Amino acid sequence: MVATSELIDLTGLTGRPVVASSVGAMLALELAAVRPEAFSLLVLVAPLVWPIPDHGLDTRIHRVTCPVHLVWGEADRLAPPPYLDFFAASLPNVSGTSVIAGAGHMAEWDRPDEVAAIATRSIEQTGS
Repeated sequence: MVATSELIDLTGLTGRPVVASSVGAMLALELAAVRPEAFSLLVLVAPLVWPIPDHGLDTRIHRVTCPVHLVWGEADRLAPPPYLDFFAASLPNVSGTSVIAGAGHMAEWDRPDEVAAIATRSIEQTGS
C-alpha cells in the first residue's frame, strides 16, 4: 500500500481520477480508504480480493469518499456480477454502475471502447 501511495504522489496522480481493474482496482480502493485525497474519482473494473479473501477492506470501505463508478463484465467468472452489488452496497458514494454484455473479468480487454466511454463519461460528469 505504501508503494501505491508513493507512486501516485511521484507521478502527480494524487487528487486525479483513476481507472483501475481487478487487483489494481482493489489496491485503489485500499488507498482511497486510508487517503481520502488520493483520488477525485475511481472508475473500477471488477475489483478483487474482497470479500474473497478478506483482508479487512470491509471494515474500511466506508471511508472511500470519492465518487466510484463500478464496471463489471456480464460474463465475469472470476468475480461474478453479483459482487457488483456487494461493492455498490458497501461504498458510500457510488456515482454509477455498468454491466458490459459479453465481457469477462477483463472487460477493458473484451470491450475496450465501451469501458473507455464509461470512464470518459464518469470523468466528465464529476468534473474531475
